[in-house]
Amino acid sequence: MNVRQCFLLIAIILPAFKITMLPGYLNAEIGRDAWIAVAISMLADLLILACILYVNRKGGMTELLTRLFGKPVATVISLLVVVFMTVSVALKIQDPLHYMINMLFDHNEKTAIVLPLALVAGYVGYKSARSLGRLAEITAIFAVVPAVLSFAFTSAPMDVNALEPVLVDGFSSLSPIKGVAIWFGDYLPLLFVRLDERSEKRSGILMLAGLIGTALTVMVFVLFTAVYQGAAPYIPDALVKLARYNVLGSEVGRLDVVVIFAWLFCVILAVSLVVNAISRATSEVWQKKGKTIIVTVTGVMFFVLSLFIGGEESVYALGDVLLIPILIFHLIVPVLVFLCAVFGTRKKEVSGEKASLA
Repeated sequence: MNVRQCFLLIAIILPAFKITMLPGYLNAEIGRDAWIAVAISMLADLLILACILYVNRKGGMTELLTRLFGKPVATVISLLVVVFMTVSVALKIQDPLHYMINMLFDHNEKTAIVLPLALVAGYVGYKSARSLGRLAEITAIFAVVPAVLSFAFTSAPMDVNALEPVLVDGFSSLSPIKGVAIWFGDYLPLLFVRLDERSEKRSGILMLAGLIGTALTVMVFVLFTAVYQGAAPYIPDALVKLARYNVLGSEVGRLDVVVIFAWLFCVILAVSLVVNAISRATSEVWQKKGKTIIVTVTGVMFFVLSLFIGGEESVYALGDVLLIPILIFHLIVPVLVFLCAVFGTRKKEVSGEKASLA
């Protein structure tokens, strides 16, 4: 995956699961400071992205752990991360499913939505990282243009005073964000996805992509609160409601419909990234036959979980239950692997230099 593709991928996957149902939920739980909680959480994600990009430069998590601790340790850790990513994306997908089922279709039928999504994302993800990069380029065309048109020509009746006062009860008022921690950690799959040599050396540009994705996501939360104010907790589909306020609507028709399909491209890309990471992780540990089996098993797991997990209320309720695993895999694992990459490879280099001198 080249620099441009990776840049687009990082910028697009961040908002994918966060800009539909989540703004309304967090406004109900936190109030007008919801955007601050999201901004802090996403800045923490950017630090994790920096760690992951460094690990990628050293060959990726599986290859690094294999060199330092042996194949059995790398296999166990990789398999645990694979299972967690599968469960995580199955939970995140509930918001898009809930929106599509309740807002776009007349019948509450998940299978008709999950199956095509799983097949498309599974096919793209199973291919090489180059295919994933091409999907990022295609998605950028269909997603960025409608988003820019939608928000650049917005006529939404905003009241910035609705964002004040800020943090009246201190940072303790932001604590409900832990209940939706599963919605963050979008960069975890990049521990496995292989970038090309040039991309590995352009970490600064890729961090800029993360900042852009963070800014776009926070902007949606700010606009949503400023426009709907006290009614924000009762609005389930933030992105689409905001897209309706557009001065171009009278000229070209409803842009909110275009934004919906643009956002669906982003969701497909985000799910494809997870599948590609699973494919990459298993191919480094098992042979092709084993890789196919593992990817198939995780695909079935995703399909079943997506169908049988309840609505978005059930996902939010699981937030506190899954908080410890989320912290382990979203924060602790990337940081520990980063430390292994820094100190483990340095120790190997020093040992190699001593051996050559001897």
